[in-house]
Amino acid sequence: MFLRPDAAGEPLRDGTDEQRRFVGIALATPDFAILEGPPGSGKTTAICELIAQLARRGQRVLLVASTNVAVDNVLERLLEWQNQLPADERYVLPVRIGDRERISIESIEPFLHAKFERSVRDDIQDFLDDQRGNRSTGSESREMLATCLRRPPVQGIPSPLTMLIAESVNLVCGTPIGVLQHPEIRAHGRPDRDQPRALFDVLIVDEASKTTFTEFLVPAIYAKKWIIVGDIQQLSPYVESEDITENLRHAIDRSTCASTATPRCWPTVQGPRVVSSAASLRGRRRAATRPARIRRRLSEAAVPQARPMTLPPPGPVP
Repeated sequence: MFLRPDAAGEPLRDGTDEQRRFVGIALATPDFAILEGPPGSGKTTAICELIAQLARRGQRVLLVASTNVAVDNVLERLLEWQNQLPADERYVLPVRIGDRERISIESIEPFLHAKFERSVRDDIQDFLDDQRGNRSTGSESREMLATCLRRPPVQGIPSPLTMLIAESVNLVCGTPIGVLQHPEIRAHGRPDRDQPRALFDVLIVDEASKTTFTEFLVPAIYAKKWIIVGDIQQLSPYVESEDITENLRHAIDRSTCASTATPRCWPTVQGPRVVSSAASLRGRRRAATRPARIRRRLSEAAVPQARPMTLPPPGPVP
């Protein structure tokens, strides 16, 4: 699909082997997988290929990213590819959760949940109007469906048709907090329901470095396994001093911190202290020779025993 050669007989694009290996790992993992790589290394392509493969297997995917732009970029790429396929090979049925004002790409607007549901309702109503007066088999069922469409919604409770549409899509896209507006998730958040259960087979978190752990937990409880994608060199929006101090205490001994990371941290009674991201950037320029082992220890401290799949940086453009 996304990882095929551009034409029959042509060699694969650079990095395709790594992307294919990651997709295989993500499909086979029973719990989680991590993909890291710099901008332009093909992470979005790997995500699209994974979604396509999951849809072909009949699985449902929840795609989240902390920025609407990141969500829309993946969805746009998927739609562009799928529109080139015959109708019977379009396995991905997506819906975008969010407000119209926050959508960054116009072609995604028809897939906003509100518009998508309205379009389906209109199609059903047109079908019922065409069948009006037809007393053949199924007329009673059509009348029940027409009654359901005319029934006003009950505040806080989605209609059966709304739930049917929500459960029919196999790709739900939005921000970690925005996806809570999905009717299926909202229904499971009502006080009269049991504890949240896994509504989706896979959760994919794009640009994970911009997502806090608390934000990640919001959609994570609704999926059976998690795929984390991001760039470890990208600064997060903010860092809790207590959290990073705890990681540093276990990852770096006091002497290493004092000798190699002085511009950003220094010993105190409570342990190392980390200053703001802006100050870290200034310190990075002054300490450009920081040993690679410190970066490795920090990443391993954040996700114990995780072995992330790494995509190589993009090569020169021919």
